[in-house]
Amino acid sequence: MTPTERVTKLAQSIYRSRNNEQNDVTGSELDNFLENTIDWVNEFLPELEKEAYWEWSRENDYSFGTVASTTIRTIDLDDDIRTVVKEPERPIYLVKNDIVIATFDVVSPALVRNPRAAQNEDRVAIVNRQLVFSRKFTADEVGAIIFGDVVYYLPALSLTDVTLLDTVVPNQLIVLGVLKNQVLPDIVQGGLTASFTQKYADLLEGIKMENNLSSQAEPAYGEDFGTDVRGEW
Repeated sequence: MTPTERVTKLAQSIYRSRNNEQNDVTGSELDNFLENTIDWVNEFLPELEKEAYWEWSRENDYSFGTVASTTIRTIDLDDDIRTVVKEPERPIYLVKNDIVIATFDVVSPALVRNPRAAQNEDRVAIVNRQLVFSRKFTADEVGAIIFGDVVYYLPALSLTDVTLLDTVVPNQLIVLGVLKNQVLPDIVQGGLTASFTQKYADLLEGIKMENNLSSQAEPAYGEDFGTDVRGEW
């Protein structure tokens, strides 16, 4: 099946779900039908991207590059990276001679560094498409490789590139996501929006649960009371 045929199939699925019939347009009307569908799909993607750290577009242990000097504490993110994973067990870390020599917890920009503190913890945040570290790198860290987990942008749909349809599985998630955004509330007619919205929410929840499944529970950390009671529970 060609890319155009796959986009047509998706467009007809969306149209049929809403109208209970196929759209029999041809020629320039078909071109407009496909272009409009592509626009709706691509407008939906930012909404879907924010729902989870999707395994479809995640890369663990991504290399951000090498520590070049002791004068910097920022690194630009590549254009195709949407965000860095912020999870307790997945810090940004430095590797030198196959040894992890430093780790930086990924936090919000407000928590990365306290200028009034005598000493800050090793932290990093995303600020204006940059990794901003809580401190400059040390001489011992120069030459180390910076690793961390990233999530890429979902690929935009087009008539020549249907990578998205192989990435987001099942495609019904795209169909329902577009439908709920297309159909405006209509109280008089009973409203199709609630139906599509609920179907989308139910499917999304199931896919998110599958995406986040793990054979181990995340550790829970106790509070630090200045004694030895801190630790994993």
